[in-house]
Amino acid sequence: MKGSKLFAVAAIASAALLGSQFKAQNAPTKIGLVDVDAVFAAHPGYKDLSELGTKANADMEQLKNTLKLPELTTKAQAAGATAKDKQDYATAKTTYDNKGKQWQTQISALQEPLDNDVNSAIASVAKAQGFSVVLSRNAAAKTGLVIYADEQATNLTAAVLKALK
Repeated sequence: MKGSKLFAVAAIASAALLGSQFKAQNAPTKIGLVDVDAVFAAHPGYKDLSELGTKANADMEQLKNTLKLPELTTKAQAAGATAKDKQDYATAKTTYDNKGKQWQTQISALQEPLDNDVNSAIASVAKAQGFSVVLSRNAAAKTGLVIYADEQATNLTAAVLKALK
């Protein structure tokens, strides 16, 4: 008798749990896609960020050549490397890394407001249109995360671009 009562209670609990899961699944989850690269490129601050990145890359390339970093790396990693070779490499690498950190600080200072603006625009459009999840269109395509999507129903890029301006 005890076993049958326990079984009945377990069956009722399972049915209640399954019923609540089905009710939770009745609300459809809308998933949207945004071409984040296009949105960033359309941001008014993107030109300044892009120019700074180009300037940083050119400066870092010039510094690498001025310091002769490739040659110092080869010498320091060679089997017969002297203590001076290793020290010269370490000094040059530290100088190069410090300059890279300076550039990264400047780039981050420009990029953070862009990130915030883009993320806010995406969130605003998603909420207004009832989307629960928004994915990067490019990342989803490259990784195979999304195999098919109805472009008209899921692509929020145009609305986000409009909200960003």
